[in-house]
Parts: sequence; structure tokens; C-alpha cells
Amino acid sequence: MNINYLTIKVLDINNSRELYESFGLILTLEKHGNGPEHYSIHFENFILEIYPWNKSEKPNFNTIRLGFSVSNILDYLYKIESICKKFSLNFKFTPDLRKIEIKDFEDRTIEISESE
Repeated sequence: MNINYLTIKVLDINNSRELYESFGLILTLEKHGNGPEHYSIHFENFILEIYPWNKSEKPNFNTIRLGFSVSNILDYLYKIESICKKFSLNFKFTPDLRKIEIKDFEDRTIEISESE
């Protein structure tokens, strides 16, 4: 079995785009039919989509945890730290700087780790 896509809903799509781009993702603006504009990134066999939250739905964001790996985490550390401070987002990193955990705008955990 393979996972093909993950769609997350966010309260502020532009701030969320900026956060995800801070750790190297290049998001593309899309719109399918009558649906809302949203951002996505296509990996080899996986699509991540970031949709605006429908204000008529009751939010439940804490059920999703996202993990990404990068080849050199130090290439992203300053930008991640800067964007987290800009938006007052909580983040922490391990003493060896091999993993960063960020709480996004909806309090989901995003983990960025250095691949081996």
C-alpha cells in the first residue's frame, strides 16, 4: 500500500504557504472546478494539498502530524526560526540539530528531520 496524497485545511492559507515554503517546499496555486483555490506540491508518488478551512465546518486540527526530511537541516534552520518568530509559532529542536518540531497555526505538529 502507498499513500498518494494528504490534504490539510488551514485557517490562513497564505501564512501557511509561507510557513511550509520556509522549509523548502515549493507550493503551486491550484483550483479544481468549482472548488476553492489551494496550494499543493507534487512529490514522486505523493501530493500534499493545503486548503482553506470552510468557516461553516467545526475545526479539528490536532489529528494530523506531518513529517518531512531534508538532506541538511542547517540549510533551513534560520528560515524556519525566522518564520516561527514572525508568526509567534512554537518550535523546538534537538541538541544535535537533527530534528525540528513546529506547531503550526492550527497547533498541528510538523517535524523536519535530517535524512541520513
